[in-house]
Amino acid sequence: VHLLYGPQWLETIPLVRLLCVSGMLLLLTSGANHALLACGGARSVLVARLIWLPLHVGLVWIGATLGLLLTAIAMIVSSAMASTLLARAMHRHLGLGIVAHLQIARQSFLPVLLCAACSLPSLALVQDSLVTAAASTAIGLAGACVGFVVGLTLSDHPIRSELVRSLDKVRRWIDKRKP
Repeated sequence: VHLLYGPQWLETIPLVRLLCVSGMLLLLTSGANHALLACGGARSVLVARLIWLPLHVGLVWIGATLGLLLTAIAMIVSSAMASTLLARAMHRHLGLGIVAHLQIARQSFLPVLLCAACSLPSLALVQDSLVTAAASTAIGLAGACVGFVVGLTLSDHPIRSELVRSLDKVRRWIDKRKP
C-alpha cells in the first residue's frame, strides 16, 4: 500500500486484508457463472444474483453507516452468501456439489498455502518509507515464489508434471549443446 499509494493510505491495510478474505470466499465459486451459463443454467445464475444483490446492497449500506471496518465485514458476509447461492445453483443445475467442487481445488491447497505462508515474513517490516515498502514487497514476492515452488514439489499438482517435463526438455537441449 505504501509503495503504490503512499503513507497516507497505511490505515487502509487492515481493511484491504479483510477485503482479501471477501475475495477469497468469492474464488470458491469463481467459475460457477461460466459453468452454469455454458450448460444452460442462465436462469440459475439470474435467480442466485437476484437473491444476492439486494442482500449485498443492504449489508454494505448498513456497514457503511457504521464505519469502514463494518463495511469490510459486510463484504465478507456478502461474499459468503454469493458463494453459497452459486454453489447451490451448481448443485441443482449441474449436480456438482461444493464438496466435489472443493475436491477439484484440493490439488492447489498446498502450493497456495505455502505461497501465502512464505510471504508472511514481509509483514514484519515496518513500512514507513518507500525503501522499506519496496523491501517488504520484494521479500513477500520472493517468499511467495519459494513457497509456491516448494508446494508444487511436495504435491501432486498438474503444474508440477508440466514443470518437470519442461525442465527435462531444457536439460536435454543443454546436453545436446555440450561439446
